[in-house]
Amino acid sequence: MSLTLGMPGRPSLNVKAQLQEVAPNRRLTWHGNVGADWLFAGDREFAIHPLAEDKVRFTHVEDVHGLLFPVFRALMGSAIQRHHDTLNSSLKNRAEALAAQAAAEPS
Repeated sequence: MSLTLGMPGRPSLNVKAQLQEVAPNRRLTWHGNVGADWLFAGDREFAIHPLAEDKVRFTHVEDVHGLLFPVFRALMGSAIQRHHDTLNSSLKNRAEALAAQAAAEPS
């Protein structure tokens, strides 16, 4: 599959990606690259770890590597972190809103 990664204030990046693991409500991982793994590649994981009946820990991990990674980091700089922070914050807000809505509904 193809992905277009867009980051605030930076050009979009087209990535070839393959899903590695899909476990609904538990884990999603994918591996993508631009050109070839040795040139620029990354792995991303989203995981949900149950903590209690109404509580989970969500983790979002990214590992990027390859010859062009230092150039990518220099050009994208803080836009990468802002992108991740926005994604994580949006997921948190949505999950909390859905939980509040479910709690307010009559049983």
